[in-house]
Amino acid sequence: MRILKYIFLLLLLSLVSLTVFVATQKGDFTVERSKVIKIQRAPLFNFVNDYRNWADFSSWIVEDPTTQFVYPQNTSGLNASFSWKGNDGNGDIKTTAVTDTQSINQKMNFDGSLADVSWVFKDTLGGTKVTWKSKGTMSFLFKIYSALHGGADKVIGTMYEKSLANLDKILVYETNTFDIKVDGVVKKPETFYISQTFTSEIAKITKTLELLLLN
Repeated sequence: MRILKYIFLLLLLSLVSLTVFVATQKGDFTVERSKVIKIQRAPLFNFVNDYRNWADFSSWIVEDPTTQFVYPQNTSGLNASFSWKGNDGNGDIKTTAVTDTQSINQKMNFDGSLADVSWVFKDTLGGTKVTWKSKGTMSFLFKIYSALHGGADKVIGTMYEKSLANLDKILVYETNTFDIKVDGVVKKPETFYISQTFTSEIAKITKTLELLLLN
């Protein structure tokens, strides 16, 4: 019994020490990841700008099929938003500023961790360079989680890397599969129908018509 008591006290002291350590750690974080995606800037921007598409590429949503979404009327552009509930946590995000085809600014709340999020889209050789950045403050629980998993940059950065890879895979596939080329307006010449008249008795009209069609 005395040994069990000592083990319990040791575990309790370890838990208290970990709690104190985490509580005293800096809760601010800045995470940034970039990727070149081989499509034009406008369609890439438009896809990210609509929150209804996020379920297709966001890694924390893709990996949890039980995630539930709440979409308001506005899901694209300024003041657009959406929220989600899943096994890995709940969150919501809102667009605070948009520069058409160039950048998107957002505010995100993920289980109490608050962040200012930005997307920047730049033309580059072979496609578009998209940079995804978040800067914010971790909740106490997220500080514990990140401390046990290599830090906020690794935890959030891994999610961003997977999400950008998903984004690249989805859009490049759609572009290669549904490529439409517009060559301009083509004017076709008019087509005239051939007409022919005939005279026939009413009783013989069917037979006469058949003969004309065969000839």
